[in-house]
Amino acid sequence: TASSIYPGAYDIPDDGIDQDCDGVDSTSSSNCLSNEIEDCNGVCAPAVWLDDEFCDDGAEEHNGVAIYFDCPALNNDNGDCL
Repeated sequence: TASSIYPGAYDIPDDGIDQDCDGVDSTSSSNCLSNEIEDCNGVCAPAVWLDDEFCDDGAEEHNGVAIYFDCPALNNDNGDCL
Protein backbone atom coordinates (compact mmCIF):
# COMPACT_ATOMS: atom_id res chain seq x y z
CA THR A 1 0.00 0.00 0.00
CA ALA A 2 1.07 3.59 -0.48
CA SER A 3 1.18 4.10 3.29
CA SER A 4 4.08 1.64 3.46
CA ILE A 5 6.25 3.58 0.99
CA TYR A 6 8.32 6.35 2.59
CA PRO A 7 11.99 7.04 3.46
CA GLY A 8 13.03 4.72 6.27
CA ALA A 9 10.22 2.17 5.73
CA TYR A 10 11.01 -1.54 5.84
CA ASP A 11 11.80 -2.58 2.27
CA ILE A 12 10.27 -5.99 1.57
CA PRO A 13 12.98 -7.94 -0.25
CA ASP A 14 12.52 -9.05 -3.85
CA ASP A 15 8.99 -7.68 -4.33
CA GLY A 16 9.95 -5.16 -7.01
CA ILE A 17 8.83 -2.21 -4.86
CA ASP A 18 11.23 0.28 -3.26
CA GLN A 19 9.37 0.85 0.03
CA ASP A 20 12.21 2.79 1.71
CA CYS A 21 12.73 5.15 -1.26
CA ASP A 22 16.47 4.49 -1.55
CA GLY A 23 16.29 3.86 -5.29
CA VAL A 24 16.47 0.05 -5.25
CA ASP A 25 14.39 -2.87 -4.03
CA SER A 26 16.20 -4.81 -1.32
CA THR A 27 17.20 -8.38 -1.97
CA SER A 28 16.92 -11.25 0.42
CA SER A 29 19.70 -13.49 1.57
CA SER A 30 17.35 -15.52 3.74
CA ASN A 31 15.78 -18.90 3.13
CA CYS A 32 12.30 -17.40 2.91
CA LEU A 33 10.11 -17.91 -0.14
CA SER A 34 9.72 -14.98 -2.53
CA ASN A 35 6.35 -14.07 -0.97
CA GLU A 36 7.72 -14.16 2.59
CA ILE A 37 9.91 -11.93 4.76
CA GLU A 38 11.79 -12.56 7.99
CA ASP A 39 10.04 -11.41 11.13
CA CYS A 40 11.85 -9.81 14.08
CA ASN A 41 13.22 -13.23 15.08
CA GLY A 42 14.29 -14.35 11.60
CA VAL A 43 11.20 -16.55 11.07
CA CYS A 44 9.77 -16.58 7.54
CA ALA A 45 6.29 -15.09 7.41
CA PRO A 46 3.90 -13.97 4.67
CA ALA A 47 4.97 -10.55 3.38
CA VAL A 48 1.33 -9.47 3.09
CA TRP A 49 1.04 -9.63 6.90
CA LEU A 50 3.32 -6.57 7.18
CA ASP A 51 1.24 -3.37 7.22
CA ASP A 52 -2.09 -5.24 7.01
CA GLU A 53 -3.77 -3.14 9.75
CA PHE A 54 -3.26 -5.96 12.31
CA CYS A 55 -0.46 -5.94 14.87
CA ASP A 56 1.55 -9.15 14.43
CA ASP A 57 2.92 -9.40 17.97
CA GLY A 58 3.11 -13.17 18.32
CA ALA A 59 -0.62 -13.83 18.59
CA GLU A 60 -0.73 -15.22 15.03
CA GLU A 61 1.23 -18.23 13.78
CA HIS A 62 2.56 -19.19 10.38
CA ASN A 63 3.46 -22.86 9.89
CA GLY A 64 3.03 -23.36 13.64
CA VAL A 65 5.47 -20.59 14.66
CA ALA A 66 4.46 -17.29 16.28
CA ILE A 67 5.14 -14.27 14.05
CA TYR A 68 6.56 -11.04 15.47
CA PHE A 69 6.67 -7.91 13.30
CA ASP A 70 6.49 -5.59 16.33
CA CYS A 71 10.11 -4.33 16.41
CA PRO A 72 12.00 -1.23 15.27
CA ALA A 73 13.61 -3.09 12.33
CA LEU A 74 10.13 -3.65 10.85
CA ASN A 75 8.82 -0.25 11.96
CA ASN A 76 6.51 -1.97 14.45
CA ASP A 77 4.68 -3.86 11.70
CA ASN A 78 4.86 -0.68 9.57
CA GLY A 79 2.80 1.13 12.17
CA ASP A 80 0.22 -1.57 12.85
CA CYS A 81 1.54 -2.04 16.40
CA LEU A 82 1.70 1.65 17.38
